[in-house]
Amino acid sequence: MIETGYFANLKNYPENEMFIVVSRYYPRWLRKGLPFHPELAPSKKLLGMWKTGGLGWEAYESIFREEMKSPAAQKTIKALVFASKVDSFRLLCYEKNPPCHRFILKELILEAEES
Repeated sequence: MIETGYFANLKNYPENEMFIVVSRYYPRWLRKGLPFHPELAPSKKLLGMWKTGGLGWEAYESIFREEMKSPAAQKTIKALVFASKVDSFRLLCYEKNPPCHRFILKELILEAEES
């Protein structure tokens, strides 16, 4: 099973879950050793355009999906498809509420499972 979450709420998630960090940077205050996949985060440019209001959500999602076609992202997505069949995990980043790239990422993993 694939869940999503944000760093500040980490203490409220089940301890037996595997947590996967999908942000551009690993938080300094976050416990060490969690799987970290910055290739599954939006590029600096995309995130900047979103945060400054220069991009609507539909355009953001379209560009993010294109970014996730990179070989590095595809390799990790395929590994997460396999992992989701044998274990539960939670995709973590900074954003508390939707919209957030981790929701698109979850969709991409589920879509890859079906293909």
